[in-house]
Amino acid sequence: MKDDINPTDLGRILSAVNRRPSPWYTVKESAEYLRCSERQIRRYIDENHLKVNRLPTGSIRVHIMDLDSFIEYGLKSN
Repeated sequence: MKDDINPTDLGRILSAVNRRPSPWYTVKESAEYLRCSERQIRRYIDENHLKVNRLPTGSIRVHIMDLDSFIEYGLKSN
């Protein structure tokens, strides 16, 4: 059995290894991070407790620093 790596797979493997995690979380990832439901995250957003960025597609992204600030202070970060 041969253990050679297919050259077409090598680029994909290397990019996966070198990829840095994004500091921008989806609603689902934010809920996992705070260990609550997605519905609760949406409530925090609607009540202006969490600062979010809305993409042109309508998707919501929450920055990790805003999640950490919410954990520490329960308020939006600056």
